[in-house]
Amino acid sequence: MTIIEKTAFAGSDIQDIIIDGPFTVKISDDASTGVRFRVNEYLEGNISYLLNGTTLRIKLNDGAVVKNSTLDIQIGCNSVKTLDIEGGCSAEMDRGFDVTGDAIISVAEASNLTANAYLNYQGSLTITLSGASSFTTNSDISTSGELAILVNGASNVSIENLVAGGPSSIVLEDASELTVAGMVSNSTEPFNITLKEASSIKASDFRVPLLNIEASGASHASVKVSNKLTANLTGASKLEYKTEGNVNVDVHTSGGSSATQL
Repeated sequence: MTIIEKTAFAGSDIQDIIIDGPFTVKISDDASTGVRFRVNEYLEGNISYLLNGTTLRIKLNDGAVVKNSTLDIQIGCNSVKTLDIEGGCSAEMDRGFDVTGDAIISVAEASNLTANAYLNYQGSLTITLSGASSFTTNSDISTSGELAILVNGASNVSIENLVAGGPSSIVLEDASELTVAGMVSNSTEPFNITLKEASSIKASDFRVPLLNIEASGASHASVKVSNKLTANLTGASKLEYKTEGNVNVDVHTSGGSSATQL
């Protein structure tokens, strides 16, 4: 099968990336790269791509046959404010990014995203996953504004080192999982975690000053707290917690739930 290579939008100011389809994507910090496609010749006419302002949209047309096909894309940009992938897309960020303003990461429909370098957000960050998708970081994520992580549909998030500087909330549903290490640098705002439907968070290496937890439906949390822990556990849920210093603990359990200090 013939493989073709082509380049589009070289030197463009791409900041928002929306991709739908089973592409293999690499994102770098070299805007001069533009967008480089490496695909089977018979698929060239089945790929729609458009740059509107700073927003890049790439989609595999409905009905295209992709079994054993090559669908590689390389994207160069100076900043990534929106990254929205779905449709079995596999994306990798190989360079670090400093992002100013509000940002969104969305991974859906059995897609996966890997970040191999730092991501520094000077503003709010919303991370959403659904449909058995995954997001893995192998470096640091730091936020100065509000952080929201919303995960459902048996999806998985793993963050090597998170430094959260603003008000933060995590919601895990439908047997989803989050593993996170790092710290909350803001000691005045509570960090809120909600777990539902057999979801779990592994955060025993993530230091939080003020932590609120709501867990139900046989969910599980392991956490570390340095000031105050407030928890409400129902429906056979389980909490394991570590403390640093003198911690005020207020935990309520019902329906066969339990809380254990480690």
